[in-house]
Amino acid sequence: MTAAKQPRAMMFVDGFNLYHPLAEYAAANNMNHIKWLNLHALGEAIAIRRKEIFVGATYCTAYQTKDQEAKTRHKLYNDALRAYGVKIEQGHYMNVPTKLCGDCGMMGEKPTEKQTDINVALSLFRAAWRDEYDVAYLLSVDSDQAATARHFADEFKGKSLVSVAPPGKPHSNKVLQYNGGLKVTLTIADILKARLPNAVLKNGKPPIVCPRDYLPVNGT
Repeated sequence: MTAAKQPRAMMFVDGFNLYHPLAEYAAANNMNHIKWLNLHALGEAIAIRRKEIFVGATYCTAYQTKDQEAKTRHKLYNDALRAYGVKIEQGHYMNVPTKLCGDCGMMGEKPTEKQTDINVALSLFRAAWRDEYDVAYLLSVDSDQAATARHFADEFKGKSLVSVAPPGKPHSNKVLQYNGGLKVTLTIADILKARLPNAVLKNGKPPIVCPRDYLPVNGT
């Protein structure tokens, strides 16, 4: 009798859905370094916990356009993730008309991130159609991803979708309704174990250093 193969797992990350909880925790606890997170290491840790083989991560994000220093750090972070084999799906920002004052009704424009949600869903489905994984980790608590979970359940009977929630955030009940309740709740301890190396604070801000510093010791 041959031993059963371990399921292959991939993780699909809504970058802003992950970033904002980490940013809130970092600001409250003076821990900016937790935002420099190795998503491949995080996915691998989840897979080990679930006795699965981790085969890759996709990070869906967009560069904001107002703060150039923040954009520079974001680009550096993307380079660091690519060094670990994380695939980046890039969205964009648009200026959307919005009411600036509820009293006088003054209108203005607000930069709004676009494409991240759909990039998460399409990346997850594309990899499933290519049979690149058996289990998908969906790192998002956005209830809009319920449609992703519903169609996934209909289309891929032999695959599983696991909801992954950032620290301190509840899972989307709408997603759990369609994925059989499969879920993983991350803790700050999980985040700390998966930090990028050399991610230390300099003058209260994440460092701007060469992406080569983030490469694993063995170069793989």
